[in-house]
Amino acid sequence: MRPHGWLWLSIPLIVTFAAQPVIGFSYPLSPEAIRDAYFLGTGDPAKRAEVFAKYTRTFPTPSEGPWVATIEFETPFIAVADQIAHNPANYHAPDAAENFLGKPANCHVLVQVDFPYNQYNTFTVELTQDGKEIESQSKHGTFLYTDLETPAPAGIQMDVEYQAEKIDPDEPARVLVTVENGPTVHATFDLSQLR
Repeated sequence: MRPHGWLWLSIPLIVTFAAQPVIGFSYPLSPEAIRDAYFLGTGDPAKRAEVFAKYTRTFPTPSEGPWVATIEFETPFIAVADQIAHNPANYHAPDAAENFLGKPANCHVLVQVDFPYNQYNTFTVELTQDGKEIESQSKHGTFLYTDLETPAPAGIQMDVEYQAEKIDPDEPARVLVTVENGPTVHATFDLSQLR
């Protein structure tokens, strides 16, 4: 029985859910992505290392010959966070927005090949999606040296640059590294799980 003097209304219950943050590779970077990259870059170094580790594959050291030590797929988001992490303490979020919003950005495949003492080997890096090779913009290599009294080349770090707009966010990115007189290794990166 309803009490006298009360007006009863039937009101549908509306439930709203907070929007979940967008996860996955996207380009160009939005203001929110740049803000998130800023806070990742200026935040806890342990948390940053944990996030960055998702973008890197490591490989075991063989008993002999050259080998691929690491393959890293660096998205524009991670590149911005890394650059911000190395900026001076007086660098702020508005600076990041000014420096990165609406600016062209690239993806990088970073490959480290180690080889026995002073025994240089050449290698190739190929990025494919859906079975098609993506053409690189540039390649830069840096020798890595032993820390002996007389340093000698002991590896090379290759940075292969790709235009971000040529990367399909809906396809996994597969990196194939072929080392002369050594192994061929590959790493697959699920871009839906990387920003």
